[in-house]
Amino acid sequence: MERYIGSFFTKSSGSRTKRSRSESSSIDLFQDKQNECATPLSQNKPTVEDSPDLYVPDPGKRLPIMTFAKSAQEREMIRRIYLTNGPCQPKLDNFPQSLIGNKMRRFNPQWYNEFGIWLEYSESKDAIFCLHCYLFSCEHGDGRGGRDSFVGKGFRNWKDKQRLLKHIGKVGSIHKLCFSAAKDLMNQNQHIDIVMSGISNKAK
Repeated sequence: MERYIGSFFTKSSGSRTKRSRSESSSIDLFQDKQNECATPLSQNKPTVEDSPDLYVPDPGKRLPIMTFAKSAQEREMIRRIYLTNGPCQPKLDNFPQSLIGNKMRRFNPQWYNEFGIWLEYSESKDAIFCLHCYLFSCEHGDGRGGRDSFVGKGFRNWKDKQRLLKHIGKVGSIHKLCFSAAKDLMNQNQHIDIVMSGISNKAK
């Protein structure tokens, strides 16, 4: 999966190779999405079903976006897919415990309710991540999107809830810039859908 994502946007060289049906459909989807303003999003919105190889639900298994989506158009397509599907929030009967300090602790699923719009849980790493910072921090802050534990290795100090609030930060924080970017992108989707729907209704 990750190997495929890493090579998805790499141009082929040398002899021509045969593409699988799923790979060809994913490439065709990207070509169709290069001009979002000219294509009705309600009719051609990228989904996991259209491009399953671009979507990795577990945040602990994802590659940084900048490593496989080099252009602005590529990153926008990836972001639309993730934002449409929302944060990864598995509902487990029992989250794993680990020794923190002198006490066994585990992830508190109630945090989904408090920070649910951005908070993600990785079963593979038993850690939490920030969806919005994963998608947009490569264009804010240090430019790599990996310095913060909520984007890089994940956060798992379950006794330190204040760290989540610190991650959110004050006005102008990297997290809030990423949140605003995610909100703007989804509002753009909705606006174009409404406009195209109005045009379609007038044409009837």
